[in-house]
Amino acid sequence: MNRRIRIFFSTFTLLFLFLVLTTIGMAKPPSFTPDRVLVKFKSGADIANIHAANGTRTLRVIPGINVHVVSTNPAQSVQDIIERLKKNRNVEYAEPNYMVEL
Repeated sequence: MNRRIRIFFSTFTLLFLFLVLTTIGMAKPPSFTPDRVLVKFKSGADIANIHAANGTRTLRVIPGINVHVVSTNPAQSVQDIIERLKKNRNVEYAEPNYMVEL
């Protein structure tokens, strides 16, 4: 009887570990909107000039934190635009507009 219990728990443990590890391996990378980035401009920044240089435009500003939801040029990747914006001394930060599933 004792041997059967050990075999049962060993099998159960292995099955559980297999399921957990395969689930972890199947996790999707975070997804983001392909045509928008979130940008925090520094105080006094010439936002219109930054947009003109990057082919972007502000769609809206998130109140309270003054973060701009910026529409990007579809011909450029989000990562390329973020890298260009980060190099601008008037940009505090730029990041993808991640989608959250609830």
